[in-house]
Amino acid sequence: MENMKESRSFSYGVFSLITDEMRGTSIPVGVVLWTRNEDLPKIKLARESDHIKGLDQFAYHYIHQMHGQLNEWITSGELPYRNQTTRSKSDEWWRHVRSLLVHKLRMSEPRPIDCKNPDDELEPLYEAVVGPRRSVAERSARIDRVLSAALGALSRKLDRGSVAGYHGRRVQVRHFKASRDRLLVVEGVNLASIDAEEDVDALVSRLLRIRASGDGPASVVTYVGYLASPNGLNGEAALVDWIKERAEAHTFDLLGERETFNALVDDQLAAFDSQGIIH
Repeated sequence: MENMKESRSFSYGVFSLITDEMRGTSIPVGVVLWTRNEDLPKIKLARESDHIKGLDQFAYHYIHQMHGQLNEWITSGELPYRNQTTRSKSDEWWRHVRSLLVHKLRMSEPRPIDCKNPDDELEPLYEAVVGPRRSVAERSARIDRVLSAALGALSRKLDRGSVAGYHGRRVQVRHFKASRDRLLVVEGVNLASIDAEEDVDALVSRLLRIRASGDGPASVVTYVGYLASPNGLNGEAALVDWIKERAEAHTFDLLGERETFNALVDDQLAAFDSQGIIH
């Protein structure tokens, strides 16, 4: 299966926009991810909808123009001031690109990174490096999509809505299955986001209120799937441990551990089936 691929050696580069040449200050505005085994490099640069602090309309226009130039070089495989046609999947090719970017947009040296599926991991890499600011609704919709993809057909066996919480106050959850004496909660969180700490704090608070309910089932099992940044660039390891320890939740990387996550949720649902108390 797609996400069962072993980690492979990729390279990535970070694009930054110079904000003050004299002071040497810059803002990360994009990433590119490549390996010799893929058709074309994956590239993502900032757009106005990302609301990156320090960028104005003119900056976004310039970035858009440079995005077009980079895509043109990638498609043709040809670079200025280089006699031979080279492959855009090599570190050498991107080092030459770096030497060409001498104005407002700059590029870092190629950096190694392990990657399973670049189509899935480009966005988390971009989020961890650039830090686009998304609305609460956008962040929720994104993790919903990734979580639903990981659950597959199992999502139809789970309920959506709220469950009993502290002092009877209902707590909204993404997925659950409840019986008289059992409750399964399936949640998700994006740990690659700039808002990861805020989202984790909110999630743990909700899960604690569920566990503190005096009206809920005696047995509460919580599975939390998370979207991680490649190589843990966002420093999310501590947040994963916090969810495990404070909320007593089982945690799973939704890209790297998708099959395990799916199988264990399926096992939990089978336990409901065997007792004939799904409702």
